[in-house]
Amino acid sequence: MQAARWLERHGFTIVEEQASRTGMLVVDGQSCPFEVRADFVVRKGGRTAVIEVKTGAAAAITASSTRRQLLEYAAIYRVDAVYLFDANTDSLYHTHFPHLPLAYAPRIPAAVYRWLQVAVLALAAAGGWWMGRL
Repeated sequence: MQAARWLERHGFTIVEEQASRTGMLVVDGQSCPFEVRADFVVRKGGRTAVIEVKTGAAAAITASSTRRQLLEYAAIYRVDAVYLFDANTDSLYHTHFPHLPLAYAPRIPAAVYRWLQVAVLALAAAGGWWMGRL
């Protein structure tokens, strides 16, 4: 696939091709699972992203079906970014849906999160020790 070669040449590591995930829609209290399938899950610079490849008219961000597909990916995949790759022009576009503020906001790496937990516990212990001295 030309998109895979382009991505690798531009520093992306392909983690998964045709990556499927299960989404959930609740209709009148009834759970309705559904599957979505992105062309690629990639890594670059410590970040994970979904890339959807389109050709023809579907490659235009103005295509409503393409936008809806990217919106699903933004809501369902746990990634740092969602991209559209236009195979007509070998162009990559970073997309963002600002009304989904935490849908795919960058996550705190696990090591940083653990460090923050230790720091908070240490501060709490130090505060308790200090208060006991008063």
